[in-house]
Amino acid sequence: MRFTVILTLVLFLFSLITPLSHALEVIVDNSDPGCHFDAGWTTDTTNCYGPDKLLHAKGSGTEKVSWEFALPPGWYRMDFRINKNTSYAMNAHYDVTHRDGMESLVINQQRTSSGWFILGGAYYFDGVAKVTLSDEFTTGTGVVADAVRCLSIFSFVHMSDSHVGYAMGTSDTTLVANELKTLGKVKMANYNFYAPPPSFAIHTGDFTEYGQEYWNTFSQVFSNMPFPIYVTTGNHDSTWSSCREKIRARHGAPYYSFDYTDRGTKFHFVSLNSSIIQSPRGAFAREELDWLANDLATLAPDTAIFLYFHHPIGGASDPKPYDTSRLLEILRPYNAVIIFYGHGHSFTQSTFESLRIVQGGSTYDAAAGKRGYNLITVANNRIHIAKKIYGEPTAANGIVNNMTIPSAPTYPVISVSSPVKDSILTSTSFAAIASISGVSGTVANVDIEIDGGANWLPMSGSGMGPYTANINLSGAVHGRHWVRVRFTMSDGNEYFKMVPFWAWDDFPKAKWIVDLGASSLGMPAVFNGKVYVGTNGGTFRCLSASNGSEVWKVNLPSDIVSSPAVADGRVIFGCGDGNVYCLDAETGVSKWTKICRGPVYSSPTIADSAVYIGSIGNAATDSYLYSLNAATGAENWKFASYSIESKPCVLGDAVFFGDWNSYFYAVNRSNGALKWRYQRRSNRYYSPADSWPVASASANRVFVADREYYMNAINISSGSADWTRTGVSSQSLTPDGSDLLLRLTAGNLEKTTFSNSTVWGRGAELDSAPVAPVCCGSRIAVVNQHGLVTVLAAGAGSVEYQFQVSRSYQLHPVNMDAEGRIYASTYEGFLVCVTPNVARVDVWFKY
Repeated sequence: MRFTVILTLVLFLFSLITPLSHALEVIVDNSDPGCHFDAGWTTDTTNCYGPDKLLHAKGSGTEKVSWEFALPPGWYRMDFRINKNTSYAMNAHYDVTHRDGMESLVINQQRTSSGWFILGGAYYFDGVAKVTLSDEFTTGTGVVADAVRCLSIFSFVHMSDSHVGYAMGTSDTTLVANELKTLGKVKMANYNFYAPPPSFAIHTGDFTEYGQEYWNTFSQVFSNMPFPIYVTTGNHDSTWSSCREKIRARHGAPYYSFDYTDRGTKFHFVSLNSSIIQSPRGAFAREELDWLANDLATLAPDTAIFLYFHHPIGGASDPKPYDTSRLLEILRPYNAVIIFYGHGHSFTQSTFESLRIVQGGSTYDAAAGKRGYNLITVANNRIHIAKKIYGEPTAANGIVNNMTIPSAPTYPVISVSSPVKDSILTSTSFAAIASISGVSGTVANVDIEIDGGANWLPMSGSGMGPYTANINLSGAVHGRHWVRVRFTMSDGNEYFKMVPFWAWDDFPKAKWIVDLGASSLGMPAVFNGKVYVGTNGGTFRCLSASNGSEVWKVNLPSDIVSSPAVADGRVIFGCGDGNVYCLDAETGVSKWTKICRGPVYSSPTIADSAVYIGSIGNAATDSYLYSLNAATGAENWKFASYSIESKPCVLGDAVFFGDWNSYFYAVNRSNGALKWRYQRRSNRYYSPADSWPVASASANRVFVADREYYMNAINISSGSADWTRTGVSSQSLTPDGSDLLLRLTAGNLEKTTFSNSTVWGRGAELDSAPVAPVCCGSRIAVVNQHGLVTVLAAGAGSVEYQFQVSRSYQLHPVNMDAEGRIYASTYEGFLVCVTPNVARVDVWFKY
């Protein structure tokens, strides 16, 4: 018997034929011992699989061919082989015998090309498979019997955007979940075969509407499933009350991988977390990408890799093109097959830079063909994907038809020798140099762009390289940049390579750059010649402010998003593990730890002998504003709330803070009693919750922007708004505390009086990120969400200089010391110190 065997041989006995290999693909030709036929069939040696094929003229159905062979028990798809011919039988009669009975099929053998075609499935063969073809047909010149092929098959479900907790989200998703609990074989109508019962499901995020509040509801909806469900977070699961720690508890980490093995062949699935903690924006964290590189490095080169996360790649944002390129740089040496994603509530597929991307629709909303999921089958190296709408008997909408899994990575190797990754350039121009290898055909064109601006510049060279181009940086802002080289081949295929670097040729310059090894979402604290900063990787560091050298570090079990506060020899911050930590500011030795309810993403405020900090919880009773003794960590009091992420503001006898339940609160400092609560809109989407409030005793007002971008000037005595203003994303006070600094969504930084009268406005290329300006002495520094830092004179508001600290999202303030040096940590995982005075630049340190 001739078999095509894809895996290690596992022999088992079958009485009718020789021992069979443990295989994903088994082919039995008409000339093999497992094929038997009646005398009326004749052989033909033209255009066939193997030495010949069998032919028969129109008959009564009594003359038959049968293929019978052993298989390891499991689900399979059956194919038949036929050569190109448009006169064969249009209605050939096949029977497939399987564990659950026999299926009779009528197949059109007239084909315009030669090859393998689907006969049927999925079938469960419990040790033996049998296919029979008769001589019966009504139209055509003859019926042909050549080889049959059996492919082991498994299926899985890709669902997304359930929004449990929102309107129809819970009820509709419950219907879908109940359908999945009893889902058997499903006909893939466009592909003429059935998917076997799913082996597992992936969910690409927005499984809840508001995060932790509905985690338990989501878990209950999908309880008692007959297969595992692997989940990643979406923007709705991360913004109001992040489920990141829930994913860590469920799967071991916010990003993870698992293997599914079919008949000994491993398929590798990778879940990434594209959602930034407590933000609707999408990006790939530094520690996540480093983990991915290490995870993939353990795989054999031919292992098929499937990725899934929430946000689509290839757009202008969420994640940014820079983040997408960073991801693709890691994937390209491996056999990455498909990226599954959500977010758009649609069932679509496309390619991006030669990588297939598939969107998973939504499990809620019955309108317009929604309320469903993707059903994916993998048969050896062939993939079919169809949309399955809840309640419909078939998956009748094809998404991906007969996609082939490559046997090995197919992306060529592109080498960029200049600029070197993360190098620091000190001239106004440089020569970019790139080569390509591992690709067939000829190079038709090579060009290069800088910072993703799509302004492609030609590169000169020949053959596979090197190709060169002179890049002029004289007009570019100093700081973080990246180039992307594009090789266009004669067949039209395009291949890319990106390289990030730093450029500091003149004022301003980086005093030092530290590689933190993980993303940072907290504003660094600067105190007594030291810089304190935490990372998503759980590392908290103390560094020398003069040169960035490490003084001490502490490793903790979860994300440190909290911006630390330093006072009286203590540094205090919150952690995603639900604790508030107090360390000795000089040594890093623990002074105390306070266990809270839920992750602590809020930033602390230290006032007198107390620390004020909030937590994120599952429900209203699990989230609190805490008042802690700064020396011991003992709880003074706690105020029950919903979800607190911002930094409380303390003035007089009150603590002010916003919450993701739509309210802004004032509570008594001494006992935590409610003084008042303010609500501009009852919709929690627009809560005044992530912008750090500021207050003025002379104005008797506390100021906070909400997520509908209203500035709320709230009277401290009454708790009502004296005035509101639109188009404001965040706020702070001027250095002397006499006026407001407003970050406007239209792009300006504005100095405004406490009675809402504009003093000056300056263009700073700002946006809607709730990131406050910072002040020190005579300067103001503000960073936009794209990483551009603008430094202005506090008096007149004139712009002094700008620099680019990151090309990924920047969603927390920079800091500034008394000498005007800027300290910025980034989502790329760097801490940068930039000096305003070239003469003071020390030797650079890059760790």
